[in-house]
Amino acid sequence: MDSRIVTRKLETLLVACESPQTAGVFLDRSIREGAAAAAAGVVALWVLQTPMFYITCAGAGLFFLPAFFRFLFLLVESDRRRKQREEMVPDLLLQASVFPPGTPIMKLISYCARSDFGFLGAEFFRAVTEIERGASVESALGAVSRRCKSPSVDRAVHLIVLGYSTGCDLSETFRQTAEDLLETQSILRERSALLWVEKYTILVAGGVVVPVVLGLLSGLSADLDVSAFSTLEIGASSVDRKSLSEMAGIGTWIYLIEYGVLASFFVAIQEGRWKRGVLYAAVLVPLGLAGFWLAAGW
Repeated sequence: MDSRIVTRKLETLLVACESPQTAGVFLDRSIREGAAAAAAGVVALWVLQTPMFYITCAGAGLFFLPAFFRFLFLLVESDRRRKQREEMVPDLLLQASVFPPGTPIMKLISYCARSDFGFLGAEFFRAVTEIERGASVESALGAVSRRCKSPSVDRAVHLIVLGYSTGCDLSETFRQTAEDLLETQSILRERSALLWVEKYTILVAGGVVVPVVLGLLSGLSADLDVSAFSTLEIGASSVDRKSLSEMAGIGTWIYLIEYGVLASFFVAIQEGRWKRGVLYAAVLVPLGLAGFWLAAGW
């Protein structure tokens, strides 16, 4: 992917989170923190006389870790803000529906910019500021829609712009749209409640149950004494068994990582917010690997 596209998307994400830093500052800080973490990890592992392969892998992982967690925070924060804006859209439309016909558009937008509407009100406050600086109403409200990246916010903004450009009384349309959005939000909450048991069953299984069971089985198989079979020339040789055991261990680790990632994104897609899959995986995969390692040791 072109670096300019990556930078542009990162800038959009930073703006959505109202972060004061630019994409350049974000990348610069991530590189500095990653280099410091990688250097500290490499030195610590070298002192512990760890094999060079593991030192290299750990150094590479630690270098990208700060950038990963910074980006993960932006994803979670932008998703939280988007959800909060969407929840305030029905209230905003209901309030707009009570304004009498012929109300000046600036009065309506200024009312929408109140702090009572949370992050959505902050977006309209930015629109008011842009209009006062000379921007047109359409462009200022269009910027609100582009920044929020939400179908419900886009719908509300489109109705306000339509009422301004046509001069028609859209009070009834505002009210009906708000009722539709409230009904949709109610259905989504009911759906989320119904999927609660399935969601946490998958997460607990991926983070605890499956890794612990596999770890216990792995520990039991490692403790089995099968040396007598070599004298009877039954089965594989001791060298082959050791190689198979190592490959089975690596395969189990890979399976747990895949299981944790798939379970995380499956739950996140069920919730309708795939970005949360990254957050779930960041918790579920290390938790599963730690559970497997502890169970195998027991």
